[in-house]
Amino acid sequence: MLEGEANLLYQFSKDLGANIDSRRAVNLALDYLLKVAPSHVAGILVRDIADHHQPWKLSVKVPRPGGEAIASRFTEKILDAMNALPGDFARLDKTAITVESSFWDVGNTIGDNTDMKSFLCLPLDVGKETIGALVVGSVSENAFDDSRRQIMAMMAEQVAAAIRNGQLFEQMKMEKQNLERVISHMSDGLIAVDQNRRVTIFNAALESMTGLQASEVIGKSPEELQPLLAFLNTVERPVEMLSLERPKTRVLTLSPSEVIEDAGQHLGEIQVIHDITQERELARMRSEFVANISHELRTPLHSIAGFNKLMLEGKVPDLETQKEFLSIIDQQAEHLSKLVNNLIDVSSIEAGQFKIRKGPLMMEGLIRVVTAGFFSLAHEKGIVIKLDIKAPLPDVYGDEDRIRQVLTNLLGNAIKFSDNSSDVVVRAAVSDGMLKAQVIDHGIGIPPEAMPHLFERFYRASDPMARGGAGLGLYITRQIVERHGGRIWVESELGKGSIFSFTLPPYVPPEGLDQKDRPEGSSIG
Repeated sequence: MLEGEANLLYQFSKDLGANIDSRRAVNLALDYLLKVAPSHVAGILVRDIADHHQPWKLSVKVPRPGGEAIASRFTEKILDAMNALPGDFARLDKTAITVESSFWDVGNTIGDNTDMKSFLCLPLDVGKETIGALVVGSVSENAFDDSRRQIMAMMAEQVAAAIRNGQLFEQMKMEKQNLERVISHMSDGLIAVDQNRRVTIFNAALESMTGLQASEVIGKSPEELQPLLAFLNTVERPVEMLSLERPKTRVLTLSPSEVIEDAGQHLGEIQVIHDITQERELARMRSEFVANISHELRTPLHSIAGFNKLMLEGKVPDLETQKEFLSIIDQQAEHLSKLVNNLIDVSSIEAGQFKIRKGPLMMEGLIRVVTAGFFSLAHEKGIVIKLDIKAPLPDVYGDEDRIRQVLTNLLGNAIKFSDNSSDVVVRAAVSDGMLKAQVIDHGIGIPPEAMPHLFERFYRASDPMARGGAGLGLYITRQIVERHGGRIWVESELGKGSIFSFTLPPYVPPEGLDQKDRPEGSSIG
């Protein structure tokens, strides 16, 4: 080996060793391959571990004059040479390879002489695995003697090691990024500390729970962050559940675990923090619901049983009093029926079996019929029901019984919570292409803290004046409206009243169906 070649090989080893990027290693190797021998083209074929769809990549460097033609011929030559190599190379075809070409200036043109008269292909081996191939070509004959081959074989060994190291580094980097992405998108909080009790991971979910930023926490010990991270006990002193007051009240469960390497050395600890605030609140609401529903069932049953017993024992001989008692029994039975139907509806919703049977529906007629049914109840409290219908209203495509249920629930609530001698307005009009209905009362209003939860299952406002009911009506109402493609919301001011609004999309007849062809039973009389 000549001194110049030895120096070139030394410099190549030095430059390659300072590089950890597999793609840069390939480009660097191509440059040196064109320097170390009278080569005109150089290529490196290697598997790209980052691309599973097109895993093989051929990087070639060709002279600028005639480069595209040389690159094409050179690729064909490489594919022929691959058949002589072991493993996957024998099965390679052109469609399985991505070719990236770059150009270099040859100092003196090679003209139209694009035929490779000398060709050398060396495998890139790492241990017993062949990860690719190093290929050079020249327009000169006998360009690669034994000395050149020896130099290039040494270069191939170094290139193979550099590419594999770069690939492993890139794979580790990719896996680290994927892990960080998974951790950052976890719904549970995650914190990790190393063997020196320094925080190394503090994910986005935990930032939200604690109000702290990862930048404030990483590198510090939990003891330095007390009392902000008071819940971070060691695994020897675990806390299963706690309440966190800042930035807002939360109930958390902790799952601590020690990280130990295979040799048994302690590497640190991790804690998974699960926010069970909603689960606890739902459990509380369910418990209250059971108590409420028991009361709601017991009261009318006691009333029915009591009045019925008095009449059976002959203690109510007066006919008018009997009629009054029977009327009360009828009302209580109706209340029980409504309560049971609500329970069945909630069960159907949770089981995914809530049925909506849609058809063309005249909303103006339905609103008038439902409203008329409440005149007597409103009159008992001195309440006047006012209709404000901006005709003509479009028909909607809906379930008549379910929409009646929505109107009945909203209007019943409005009368129940309105002041005596006030008025309740039922308004309907077209707004933004949707039918918009509103029930407006001048009653007790709704506390601001109750507004976000009003349509939740089992929820009842805590205001003493609003007590009563099982907390199911508005939940079912919302489910019905949303299953019709509409929206429901409430506006309220405490002490002044509430406005419940909902929208429904208008009915669009199938093409060719005239108004007179409306299916029977869709009008309200």
